[in-house]
Amino acid sequence: MEPVRHLLRDGTVLVLRTAVPDDAEALLEHADAIARETVYTSYGPGEMGMTLDEERAFIERYARESGELFLVAEVDGEIVGSLTFAAGRRSRTCHGGEFGMAVRRAWWRRGIGAILLDALLAWGRAHPVVTRITLRVRCDNTPAMLLYATRGFEAEGRLVGDFVLEGVEYDHFAMAIRV
Repeated sequence: MEPVRHLLRDGTVLVLRTAVPDDAEALLEHADAIARETVYTSYGPGEMGMTLDEERAFIERYARESGELFLVAEVDGEIVGSLTFAAGRRSRTCHGGEFGMAVRRAWWRRGIGAILLDALLAWGRAHPVVTRITLRVRCDNTPAMLLYATRGFEAEGRLVGDFVLEGVEYDHFAMAIRV
């Protein structure tokens, strides 16, 4: 994906592009910052568990595989959001996959999540094999669920106790869209 400039509601220019190996260090820092800023991620601070070389290899794999997508959203060269999607690798599951998305807290409610999501959906609609995009969202993350619903995602089920934080279980909704 070639870089695309988006004008946010407040006049800020956001650049959306595909991740490249040179982003590895900034993406590791982004992931750790996200883990410190929100309780909705599947990992906590310091839990990414990837070295710089492993992150580079992870990005390279996403660039290489046709059913995978890794996007970054930047403002003034700083990564403020990211999205990854991975389709199944076998013939029976390659038509669908799951995505994860994260936006830095300082940039919430500025339309960045919608921009990332719209790019994923456009990519999925143009993909020759992908017909189904899924996600898991904590049931108490109302803003995220509303965003997904505005783009056509529907809840397909509740995953009870799928997430544990500080000894407390939380449920996830499984949501999906056909593209």
